[in-house]
Amino acid sequence: MKKNVVYIPTCKADISINESIHNVDNSGNIITIVENNTSNKITLRKNSKLGQVHSTTDFIFRESNDFDEEPNEILQANTLTADEITTLRREELNADDFNLEHLKEAEENEILKLLMQNFNVFSKSYQTLGCTDAITPEFKLLHNFPIQTKPYPIPKIAHDFAKQEIQKLLEAVIIEPSTSNYSFPIT
Repeated sequence: MKKNVVYIPTCKADISINESIHNVDNSGNIITIVENNTSNKITLRKNSKLGQVHSTTDFIFRESNDFDEEPNEILQANTLTADEITTLRREELNADDFNLEHLKEAEENEILKLLMQNFNVFSKSYQTLGCTDAITPEFKLLHNFPIQTKPYPIPKIAHDFAKQEIQKLLEAVIIEPSTSNYSFPIT
């Protein structure tokens, strides 16, 4: 009989392991994905503690339709609360933001009503962006060599604007400084 367990990582910042549900095999092991967040080689020694395993009976799992009943559940990367983000999203969204001229008037009104009812999925500023860890981007490279070319220069006239935008993104915790060989400088 297979036993389900919940794995909760308690490891260092240089490696990433997601919380997940696993089946325990006959030898008492689970298999999970460990990601290296640095450009350095990391060695994981035998019997290294990378997290805790709990029985699934210790947790209460919600049905998938339970999430539909919580409209204010917005993950965030900034200091605003979910209710403040929802209020700001409602205030900043206008009917003029959507180009629906190609639709018939009845269709346009129906679509506009639907869009305005779902205002909480639209964000017009960095401040009201949410975040998620449900999707992990995967970049497939032709080879495993770091980028060795300089990024494309921007015109001098755009430097101040670029620095302001980068600062806004840093403050909103949308981007963060990186020391990886695969990243471009952001300042």
